[in-house]
Amino acid sequence: EDTLGILRYSRHDRRGSIESVRNKHLPMVLTNPQQFQQVLLNLVLNGLDAIEEGRGKTVVRIERSCEDGWVRTRVRDWGCGMTPEEVRQAFEPFYTTKAPNRGTGLGLAVSYRLIESQGGTISIESTPGEGTTVTVSFPAASPGPETSEDHET
Repeated sequence: EDTLGILRYSRHDRRGSIESVRNKHLPMVLTNPQQFQQVLLNLVLNGLDAIEEGRGKTVVRIERSCEDGWVRTRVRDWGCGMTPEEVRQAFEPFYTTKAPNRGTGLGLAVSYRLIESQGGTISIESTPGEGTTVTVSFPAASPGPETSEDHET
């Protein structure tokens, strides 16, 4: 919710809206909240950029679910989408599909490393002209004490 507040405040010059589908019955995950927030910011801002270039729905949707012991956060846009080759390169540092001066090509590369370093996964499904879904998954936490560095989200 903190991330959504930041996004809503900072997107005054962007087209589109952000929807958050809440699911209060999810198990906890152990992750660094600041790092997860950075990833979520990157993904939603990318989605907002994509819907500016696309012709679909002008919304970025964040959904959460639990499947097979994994808690998943999906960020979906109906923007310009990516080709299979672009998806393969998306997590490479300095790779971008954005126009010059619109991005550094570091957002997804950094996001990938932050998620993987915490035991999670990140994947992309995309179709040109139809949009993109990025899924971040973490194993559901076992009940037990929290460490000082990890926080439940």
